[in-house]
Amino acid sequence: SPQAWASAALWLVVRSLLRFDPDLPNGRVAVAPVIPDRMVPLRIEHPLASTRITLDVRECGWTIEGLPEGVVLESPP
Repeated sequence: SPQAWASAALWLVVRSLLRFDPDLPNGRVAVAPVIPDRMVPLRIEHPLASTRITLDVRECGWTIEGLPEGVVLESPP
């Protein structure tokens, strides 16, 4: 029978490839995608706090829209 943790495994892999690290209590979100070329373009829409963010990853780069007001976007090297 399926295990409950197995349903979260896909999202953990995607979050790891996006290097997506929300830290809303401290008012920051870090994003630095390392998506393989065969997986782009990739568009993810997801709720975050009281808003809905959209993250687009393409061969030429990435964009994020809809961050909550007061949240700073960080892009580590």
